[in-house]
Amino acid sequence: MAKREKRSIVDLMDHPSPEIDQLEGAVEKIHQLEPAAKAEKEKTVRVTVDTPESLHKELKKAIIDESMDLKTFFLEAVREKYEKLKSKS
Repeated sequence: MAKREKRSIVDLMDHPSPEIDQLEGAVEKIHQLEPAAKAEKEKTVRVTVDTPESLHKELKKAIIDESMDLKTFFLEAVREKYEKLKSKS
């Protein structure tokens, strides 16, 4: 994931505030949007895995380039391994 640039209140003070018409138009546009259909989420179960600190650091560095978080990485790795095991039987 790309990190956001940190800005201070001083940075924000240098920019002019949007006009009230712009704000009202933006709010109206947002409220006119159709709500996205919510996909049914499967119930989840929390799993805790203890990993060596060195492996944790290496994984975090490696997945930054993939714009992925550890949760996604582990889920994909487990699914991939499970599919291989399932296809053997």
